[in-house]
Amino acid sequence: MKHLIPILATCLLWGCSTQDKDSYILEGGWVLQQAKAPWGDVVSFSDKNNKALRLYSGDSVLYQCVLNQTGSAFIVKPNMLCDITVINKGNNEYIYLEEDDFRPFKILNDSTVIIQQHGYHYTWCRDNGIASEWGGDSGHHL
Repeated sequence: MKHLIPILATCLLWGCSTQDKDSYILEGGWVLQQAKAPWGDVVSFSDKNNKALRLYSGDSVLYQCVLNQTGSAFIVKPNMLCDITVINKGNNEYIYLEEDDFRPFKILNDSTVIIQQHGYHYTWCRDNGIASEWGGDSGHHL
């Protein structure tokens, strides 16, 4: 019993110290560019209105919303908040979970990922400067 506490502490410290830098590969803003249906149809999302945006916070939280622009304002409609898990298997292969749901996941490059859900392949592109794209000139970025 007296050895249980040091072993437990060692396991906890080891778990914290082996945090992989790749755990944060998604951190920042991502905009939905296209969705490909299982039968091959592709829908592109280039319009500024109804733009789906994902914000990944660190390695564990995903916020998703839809952005719309009116004459002088932005309308942000939150539609999802969930925990995520990203595990690097090596050789550019990852396990990606939203809550406890496995999503096939592929990194195309440092600014493009594909996440599969219900057979659809969703292409998300990194866009940490989306505020300036939407007319913001304050220099603040999401």
